[in-house]
Amino acid sequence: MLHKNMPLSERHGIHCWEFANSTARLAAAFTAEDIGKVAYQESDETFWWLKDHAPAAWVKVGGGGAGQSDVFAWVNFNAVGTLSIRASKNVASVTDNGAGHYTINFAEPAPDADYAVSINVRGSTSSRITSQVFKDVTPTTTSFNVVCIAEGTGLSEDPQSVMVAVFR
Repeated sequence: MLHKNMPLSERHGIHCWEFANSTARLAAAFTAEDIGKVAYQESDETFWWLKDHAPAAWVKVGGGGAGQSDVFAWVNFNAVGTLSIRASKNVASVTDNGAGHYTINFAEPAPDADYAVSINVRGSTSSRITSQVFKDVTPTTTSFNVVCIAEGTGLSEDPQSVMVAVFR
């Protein structure tokens, strides 16, 4: 089944937007809060990472070459109840450090801790959840922390889906 035809509850992608082509992607407006998020471009089945919002500056994911970055690792996991990884690349495990607090552990270490992280979360049907990367813990070559917070209460909460991409 094509990703775009999947019900929202079954989507597994790391992206926040889908665009028909580069013209549509380049014409879209973004805010500073959108920096670091990922878009899927249907015309050539590519992923693009938003580097800046005014004007929009994009980096093709997985393209290599000057000014481009590869996905070093990614993971999609369910954090409600017993944490379970749905799918991943170069992620050995995700440690549950309490409600809404997780450590992403790489299978193979990064060459340094100067990587970029994009995260997208889906909360329960009754709450909207935001995320923070590197909260209170400095990233290392082997792991980094993520904290998920319910917008209405400001309290840490386990989301239904946590989708993380690491670019290096």
